[in-house]
Amino acid sequence: MIRALATALILLAGAAMAADGPVLPLEVHADGSVLLDGHFIRYQHRIDANFQELATRDPKPSLRLSVTANVTDQTLSAVVTAAAKAGLTVEKSAK
Repeated sequence: MIRALATALILLAGAAMAADGPVLPLEVHADGSVLLDGHFIRYQHRIDANFQELATRDPKPSLRLSVTANVTDQTLSAVVTAAAKAGLTVEKSAK
């Protein structure tokens, strides 16, 4: 249920805001770590800090989300929420 809600929010946010900047890959792993534009980030506070730094760039990048196997709804929601709090647009990967 949460995954469906997170996906809906991602698609709505992506449709509402057109990104002029680069699109960076964001891969969420089951343990809560992420691979953000080729950089492995393990802890939530570091993920938050990286999202906040990205949000200050001009032009502001957007994130293309993909998930690995066994990612829980709670883990996915935490990452998507952190990106949204930083003001980043998240779009679902076509994969």
